[in-house]
Amino acid sequence: VPVLRDVRLTMRNVILVRDGVEFSNAQQGHFDTNAVYPTVAGEVVDLRGWVAVDATMGKRPFRFVNTHLEPYITPVRNIQAQEMIDGPFATNLKLVAVGDFNTPPEGAAAEAYEMLTDPSNGKMTDVWPTVTDDPGYTCCQAELLDNPASTADQRIDLILTRTSAVKAVSAQLVGAEARTPSGLWASDHFGVVAELTIP
Repeated sequence: VPVLRDVRLTMRNVILVRDGVEFSNAQQGHFDTNAVYPTVAGEVVDLRGWVAVDATMGKRPFRFVNTHLEPYITPVRNIQAQEMIDGPFATNLKLVAVGDFNTPPEGAAAEAYEMLTDPSNGKMTDVWPTVTDDPGYTCCQAELLDNPASTADQRIDLILTRTSAVKAVSAQLVGAEARTPSGLWASDHFGVVAELTIP
């Protein structure tokens, strides 16, 4: 028996800019290819996208990009990764990209990761393994965030850079230990923080 529910979801990608950091060319876009789900009321499109700015710190210009790729349908996620490569990643500036890419470095869901780090596609470098041997699992906790022990078993929240000049000094997870007073995890994902040098 079908159950009718009014379900709404709004997702946003944002970039927070610290006071004093010069930026320009703020851009945003939706992917041309998105997951589509049939419902009794018609098709629902899981609309996803990206945001980007060109920033300057200490006279060092670079592009900063944030995105959240499709989590469940691999072919859609792969097309979105290529759209990133052909779109906001297409710059001569030094490039830093962050986000929930929903693609781990290895395994059945790694195709988008391999595309993003493929030398023929402008090779992005995943900074995490350049500074630590820790597996750095970022996802995923239980839906209600009440699991007593962490169930994170995949690393899909990434910081990527392009050009050998941009190097990672350090990287760490945020939220991997902290719990609310009632014992809940702060999120189903852990955050990733990296210190980078941009010559």
